[in-house]
Formats: sequence, C-alpha cells, structure tokens
Amino acid sequence: VKGDRKSTAVYNARLIIEYEDEVPQPPEDFDLALSDLDVPARVLLGETTDVEVEVTNNGPAAASGTVTLTGVSNRGDIVEFTDSFTDLPAGAEIDFIWDWTAPDDKPSNISWTAVVTADGDTNPINNRATGSTKVRRN
Repeated sequence: VKGDRKSTAVYNARLIIEYEDEVPQPPEDFDLALSDLDVPARVLLGETTDVEVEVTNNGPAAASGTVTLTGVSNRGDIVEFTDSFTDLPAGAEIDFIWDWTAPDDKPSNISWTAVVTADGDTNPINNRATGSTKVRRN
C-alpha cells in the first residue's frame, strides 16, 4: 500500500462487501483444530486402554471432516483409527475415543499422530498433534 510520503506494509487485510437489497449469505469458511490428543504415557504388554482425539470447530461456519489417529511402533507395527463427522457447529467440540490393545509380545515405543482433515479448512496448521506411549513389562 502506498501512503502519502512512504510505503506502508500490510500484513493482514480483509475485504467485506455488502450489497443493498440482498440477503447476506452465511459464511462458508471454518477453522478446524485438533485441540487434544490423549494417549497413555505407559501401558503394560497386552493392556487395553482408551486413546482419544478432540476436535474443535473455531468457525464461523459448520464443518464436516475426518479424524485419523495412527500409531507406529519402533518395530514398524502400525495401528490406525479413522472416524468422520458432519455439520459440527462453530464453537463446538467433538471427541473420538477408541479402544487400543498394546502389543503383547515385546516392549516397544509407540509414536502417535492425529490429523483432522476437511475441505475448506482455512487454517490447516492446527490440524495435527503427536504423542507417545511406552509399552513395558509388568
């Protein structure tokens, strides 16, 4: 943007256009955020426990998408959970809880990655979270 005497940098701008005699349309954009990943820090061999992912819709429109939680052990074993949601209102949260059974043969470390995806998400930077679990003997 050029000023009267010197240039001015603009880091963020938003153009809002209003029309007379027309009904404004509701916004269609939204920002989904993976707000929490809850995996156990330690479990015993063969133990069953919950793993949980929480997604928040920061709005302003309702959103639909998919959540995927992937666990990869240091031995290369992979476990994956996937679920979908539709029409999550702006400002609302949704929890996904799955039962997971730890490997029962050898101690290992599990690296978890949770991702929420949706077409039209305006800020995909906050759509991922990571965690880890140590599987140990009694």
